[in-house]
Amino acid sequence: MVFTVFNYGFSIPKTILLLLLLAVVFAISLAFHELAHAFVAYKQGDVTPKMAGRLTLNPLAHIDAVGFIIFLFIGVGWAKPVPVNPNNFKKFRSGIAKVSIAGVVANFILCIVGSFLYILTLNLLGDSADILVISMFWLMWANACLMIFNLIPIYPLDGFNFISSFMKGNNKFVQGNIRYGTQIFIAILLVDLFIDLFFNISIIGYLLTTLASWITDPLCKLWQLMF
Repeated sequence: MVFTVFNYGFSIPKTILLLLLLAVVFAISLAFHELAHAFVAYKQGDVTPKMAGRLTLNPLAHIDAVGFIIFLFIGVGWAKPVPVNPNNFKKFRSGIAKVSIAGVVANFILCIVGSFLYILTLNLLGDSADILVISMFWLMWANACLMIFNLIPIYPLDGFNFISSFMKGNNKFVQGNIRYGTQIFIAILLVDLFIDLFFNISIIGYLLTTLASWITDPLCKLWQLMF
């Protein structure tokens, strides 16, 4: 993702500033996602996230260094999982469902906010190549992609946790995912990377871009009606 910054043809100082702004945008996006998990778990009766210091928007409490760097470069990464104990939830299954979907909802909220700020700064500054406008675009776009990606029903992503909360523990889909989901997830990423390296096309990237545009384009058109 960061390689796109060099396509703007900015000076070195301006490029560095934009890279720093995008790092902040991505850090906040990941932190907000994890905070949402922690906050909803806490509201469901589990104090584990609070005890672990995860009820904060401070990115340092949520960011995994390796996962964050990989996210910056290829657009797929991870943060530190929020520790939760579902046995503490007021309602076990509904608690798991709410906690699982919380991060996705948080990213959708940030996507809406980002789309508004993108159209606002674009109209105020009138320059699509302004680094503030670009940063707001990536706030919108990154959160749309994070939301869609996390909805994939493969363990350990949120989509799987949400769907599995409505299923019995001995369900074959649940058991198979828990046992092989991580390997399947890594295999899909490696195959996509191989295809991208040799055929210059990322299937995951294409699908994310297409689906994300279905979300961001209507939002931008909606805000444009206000200006």
